[in-house]
Amino acid sequence: TATSTSKADERANAFWIESLGSPKRFKQTIRQLTRRTRGRTIEQIIADLHSCIRGWKSYFGFNEVPSPLTDVEKWIRRKLRCYLWKQWGGSGYRQFRKLGVSRDLAWNTCKSAHGPWRLSQSPALVIALPWRYFNALGLPNLGYRAWVTELGLANLVDRI
Repeated sequence: TATSTSKADERANAFWIESLGSPKRFKQTIRQLTRRTRGRTIEQIIADLHSCIRGWKSYFGFNEVPSPLTDVEKWIRRKLRCYLWKQWGGSGYRQFRKLGVSRDLAWNTCKSAHGPWRLSQSPALVIALPWRYFNALGLPNLGYRAWVTELGLANLVDRI
């Protein structure tokens, strides 16, 4: 049944997260590498993240429960969107329009009173910076998408 599966997934996720201290250390490393005060381009940051993510994936990648890996992957992309949003500064509206976001959505997002972390999940930033954007820059995949890519089915999955 659906409830027994979700409880089993919760137990597996809890075991995975609690039994390994490394996810906390991994997230701390990602926080250090994606600090806004480092003064680096997104390409440099992804190059720095690449070796860290690859090493962590090779150690924990063979997991029966891929959802924690997918959650970490989503969190990393959100951190990168937040980083880019802050880097754009006052030119956010022009960047959105250049990346194909509608005029109204770009304007409403730029004039929002919410902070960069909250806006990093906004539709405008997700449209402007989809996972394909980060994939093209060389950001490794961790969760379901990694499995799909390895199986050669990436063209069937648009967004996970």
